[in-house]
Amino acid sequence: THSSYLALKDLYKVRISNIDKAKIEKYQAEETLAGKKASTINRKLRELKYLCLWASEHYDRLKDYQYPKYKQLSEIGIQEIPEDDRNKIIDAALEHSKETYFIGDKKCDMGYIYPLIVLMMYTGIRPVTALGLIWRDINLKEKKFLARHVNNRKAKTTSWLYLADAPYQALKDWKDKNPNAKQDDKLFPVSSIKKQFKSILRRAKIDENKYSPYSLRHGFAMLLAEKRADPIQIQNALTHADFRTTQHYIDAQEKTQRAAMALLD
Repeated sequence: THSSYLALKDLYKVRISNIDKAKIEKYQAEETLAGKKASTINRKLRELKYLCLWASEHYDRLKDYQYPKYKQLSEIGIQEIPEDDRNKIIDAALEHSKETYFIGDKKCDMGYIYPLIVLMMYTGIRPVTALGLIWRDINLKEKKFLARHVNNRKAKTTSWLYLADAPYQALKDWKDKNPNAKQDDKLFPVSSIKKQFKSILRRAKIDENKYSPYSLRHGFAMLLAEKRADPIQIQNALTHADFRTTQHYIDAQEKTQRAAMALLD
């Protein structure tokens, strides 16, 4: 696991044949002094043991494998969505949500599209988190909702996020259209929105490859940075566990502003 890697990173960088009793005892002593429980230390050592055994058994297959080069955070582009495009996307989502289709004899509608897009655009919630929401997570009375993050090391486990007027009204209207929804029912009846989002972009006359559903999160973060929101509040709004992730968005906004000012030189 990632947490085990952080705790054992010095050992992970050593050749398996060079991990000896002295190195293990040194790790145990350092973790004990740091106040870690014996059960935690032993669990991480067991994970290292299993990893080493697996690597040894699969050495012939692994030695020639060409691992993909993953991008560092600093290499990942952050998209800023101009106000004009934001408005086009919202308008297109509203029109798209009025459409209906049939699965066999069952009539289905796309009514979930508008509240889902507005929610992501005005809260910066990750698409996978938005699609995992259940009605129990929504507190319309206090204008907030509970975001649950699963298997995402960059995010806090759970976070209460507040709703601005636009997403609040969109969710309220969606609730009114689903009066019989149970507390544990999914808020949105889909597991992916990629195809629907491309349709929205086409309807908005925007290149369908220009943005992705995750771009709405980027746009939200960049907008907060542009409005000079408090950095800690930006971190809380984006549910980042580490402020260094938030700083990446702030730096990107500063670069955008500097580039704009350079046009005046």
